[in-house]
Amino acid sequence: MSSHHIVRDDQEPALLILHLDQNNHSIIHSLLGWSPIVIANYQTAEQLITLDIKVDWVLVNENQQEEIEDLMLYQHPYQLKIKQSNDDIKEALDWLIEKGHNAVNIIGHQFDDHTLDLILHQTDLETIVLFDKDFKGLISKKNTFEKWMRKDQHLKTSAISLQNTSEQEGELVVLEDGMIQLEANPPYYIFEKWN
Repeated sequence: MSSHHIVRDDQEPALLILHLDQNNHSIIHSLLGWSPIVIANYQTAEQLITLDIKVDWVLVNENQQEEIEDLMLYQHPYQLKIKQSNDDIKEALDWLIEKGHNAVNIIGHQFDDHTLDLILHQTDLETIVLFDKDFKGLISKKNTFEKWMRKDQHLKTSAISLQNTSEQEGELVVLEDGMIQLEANPPYYIFEKWN
């Protein structure tokens, strides 16, 4: 096997890229480090290929299939999924579950309430991490969430802060380097500012 072939054993979280801009290139490249399955939609497939990122799966509408097949000519092997709806995230999650995956990182610009609710109450995938333009969203499935964080880290959550944070303008801010502790009825989101 030559050194440019990558063996994907589907152990790493898949990477669903629904938005691509200068702000998220660094996070995308860091998530590519373990060679995940890369899933694009019609809008991001060409951008990713231009950046020399191997695209493995593409979500398309039926009328986009021929154009995407031409674009994906040198991306073999790849898989196409003809969407049954306009909800790319739901379509991708269903596809991942069907293929036996249990984790995904999702790159988007901004997630609406419908999408956040869909992901929060999805039970077939063990881990879903969201990256929007400013925040990384994790889902806690436990009553108490604990994590070491640096001073001045900003969080958004519906959980109640138990230690080492203060509320400022609708966000929690970490007071000192160290452990934070949050509590809520699971599942709930914790969004950490990354950008």
